[in-house]
Amino acid sequence: NEFDIALKSYRQALACLDVAEKKLKELMADEAARKQALTQRYKQRVDQLRKEFDTIRKQLVADKCTPEILAPADKAAKQAEIVCAAGNLADGFKRWQEALIELKNSQAEWQAHKETSKMEDKLIRQRMAQQCVDLQEKYQKLRKPLAQDPLTQKKLDQADALTRKAIQAQKSNNVKQAINLWQAAINELQRIETARQFDISRQARKMRSEVNELREELKKWEGWDPTIAEQLVQYDVVAAMARDEMKRLDFRKACLRFAEAKKILLDIRKTIEEKIKPTPGKDFTVGKTGIEMVWIPALKMWVGRYEIRNREYRLYQSNHSSQAMEGLSLDKDEQPVCYVSYYDAVAYCAWLNKICEEVGVLPKNYRFRLPTKDEWIFFATCGHPQRKFPWGDEWPPKEQVWNFANQEIFPRDWRLHGYRDPYPVTCDVRKSGKNEWGLYGISGNVWEWTSDTFNGKRAVYGGSWASTVPDLMKIDLKGKNYTDPQRGYDNVGFRIVLAPKNTR
Repeated sequence: NEFDIALKSYRQALACLDVAEKKLKELMADEAARKQALTQRYKQRVDQLRKEFDTIRKQLVADKCTPEILAPADKAAKQAEIVCAAGNLADGFKRWQEALIELKNSQAEWQAHKETSKMEDKLIRQRMAQQCVDLQEKYQKLRKPLAQDPLTQKKLDQADALTRKAIQAQKSNNVKQAINLWQAAINELQRIETARQFDISRQARKMRSEVNELREELKKWEGWDPTIAEQLVQYDVVAAMARDEMKRLDFRKACLRFAEAKKILLDIRKTIEEKIKPTPGKDFTVGKTGIEMVWIPALKMWVGRYEIRNREYRLYQSNHSSQAMEGLSLDKDEQPVCYVSYYDAVAYCAWLNKICEEVGVLPKNYRFRLPTKDEWIFFATCGHPQRKFPWGDEWPPKEQVWNFANQEIFPRDWRLHGYRDPYPVTCDVRKSGKNEWGLYGISGNVWEWTSDTFNGKRAVYGGSWASTVPDLMKIDLKGKNYTDPQRGYDNVGFRIVLAPKNTR
């Protein structure tokens, strides 16, 4: 049986590896395609800027624009070509933008020069004065978002200095100089804006990469806990919005969306660390299975709050049935699993260790297993192993909350003196009574397998729904509680512990 289980696990692991390898190849292909698309996009934009630059320059040359006016733009275009030739298309794109801005400045300067030579002095001054007003309004419009951005608000000194000179030139009636100064100030703002957009786009790509890496890290937790699944749905919505902003080249909004997506993922990671991963000293729930574990300080281990239920066992063996007794079901989801042998219980622990190791939820050197005899007695008696019964030394117990003799079906044959409960067979584990440490079903409901062995048999403890003799509920059973580990019974189940490897 152990070999079959191991072989099955090995095949499942190979299948998981194949899926992971396929996904990795898809991600690598997507990344390569993205980089290629980005390079192609920059190349197209550079070609567009170069074409626009050449068109404007030819117009200026045909209009007999002087070489002196064209020189700054030509120099900027040459530098842009050098950067592109070196293969740095992103920086080359930025340089071509600057070259085009410089050329448009030259175009504006040449246009102003032509108009100056054609117009009467008064008309020229009127128009140039209005141009100053327009440029001033344009400057203020460009400056406002830059002043509101913490990344650029400290970079406006040079542009503001040019505006002060422009205003002084206007007061001195040197309108042409004022226009040039206003245009220079605007050019400086446009340069800052270009640099800002480049920085923002780079930041957006960096944030996207960080978010993708964090999402991949959390992928293994998707099916582990319902709260994580809900948070990941929220993340998927925000991440999709961020990707749309990237496509629209609105990198600022994309950064805000990626920041929101990252916060969601970090909150998920915090939830995993604080609430899902077990921490010594705190109770926890084994995600995906819903098994509740109680920390027992004196043993430095966790103990199952309940016996393993049918629904929890069927996550491991989907077709398992705990059958029925006299037409009464033992197989409901919340009833304790039965008809499982000792080795079935051991295999369940191995399966639980495997799925927990896959997501990294187990504390270092801790593993799920069945309790030893001494461990069971200790947590059943709440640290008082000298007791006759889990609750104390008296019979019957003061609080009749345990599920013992099946006298509802066999009222004469299965009588238990001094005790009566409302359950004819196994009951919901949450209704099977609890001890002072919050452990349910310690006495009654089903016997519980332990790892203690004698003559090839394994010890069971706690009594069951079918126990009709008070002595069967005692802690010291005088060796009468050893049974065949290869058989399953209608009144035997098991409880798990999560304990250090070296304590068994």
